Amino acid sequence: MRHLVKMDTIKRYYRVDRREIFFIQSIIEGYDGLATMSTVDPNRGLIRLIIPTDAETDVLDILQDLKISGILMEAVVREDSTTTLGHEEKIITL
Repeated sequence: MRHLVKMDTIKRYYRVDRREIFFIQSIIEGYDGLATMSTVDPNRGLIRLIIPTDAETDVLDILQDLKISGILMEAVVREDSTTTLGHEEKIITL
């Protein structure tokens, strides 16, 4: 019998240059199991990271390094906390 362990995670949304989505995903997923990235809206460059709570600091460090390297990234706070598009978003700096 298999037991599934529920892991606490955090969802974070970012707006990036859509030409950088594949590169960012390659970097994030290169750290096996650190976080999962999906593209919410490729036209707007909106991505979602699902991060285990115990890995949040590591992921934020990686994102900061990407920013220092010239990858533009804006954190987006979703007002409704769902992935449905069209809801109000607030941009905050990373």
